[in-house]
Amino acid sequence: DRQELADIVGNTRLKNILKRLVIFLLAYDFEREKNPFFEFGGGFSTVVFLHGEPGTGKTMFYRALATLLRDYCEKFSIPYQILDFPKDLVDSFQGKSAQKAAEWFKAYNNPKKITIGGMDDCENVLVDRGGRNASEGSNGIVAVVLTETEGMKTSNHGRAILLGLTNKIGIIDPAVISRMGIVEEVKGPQGAEDFMDQTFLWFK
Repeated sequence: DRQELADIVGNTRLKNILKRLVIFLLAYDFEREKNPFFEFGGGFSTVVFLHGEPGTGKTMFYRALATLLRDYCEKFSIPYQILDFPKDLVDSFQGKSAQKAAEWFKAYNNPKKITIGGMDDCENVLVDRGGRNASEGSNGIVAVVLTETEGMKTSNHGRAILLGLTNKIGIIDPAVISRMGIVEEVKGPQGAEDFMDQTFLWFK
């Protein structure tokens, strides 16, 4: 669904970060399979993790990021894809969960498309392997994610962003969190100005 960044209240710093990330992706050179931002020494993190209370706007940020990328890519005829990480990955069959996750990452790593991969409700699949909510299936998924995010900034050459979203950062596997280059809390309205903006959006 279409979502504008301007319709998300507050979180100004995060809006600017995500807007820059999309612009960085657009610089990717398909012929050389490199992003010049990396060659210039600038670079940017390609793994982003957003956490916060329910209803603060995490999923809206994902949709806004996807909308922004789609608008730019369609305007300039750049091949792209938006991939949702499946929420039904945890399978009772041994090894099946990890296999499904690996297949998703194979599509994500397509060198012919600029990509945003969205992992919403991460608390359902990336739970702490030592916690009581862990299962063989979720442990397998975590193992795949850790393998795929190892050196991701270098391996995808500035062609793709992996975006994780969760309401319960406390149950996410610590090793997964450590792989996230950008970890930001998404907050709701924080002051009078934000509440006025929110009221304006409601009544508009």
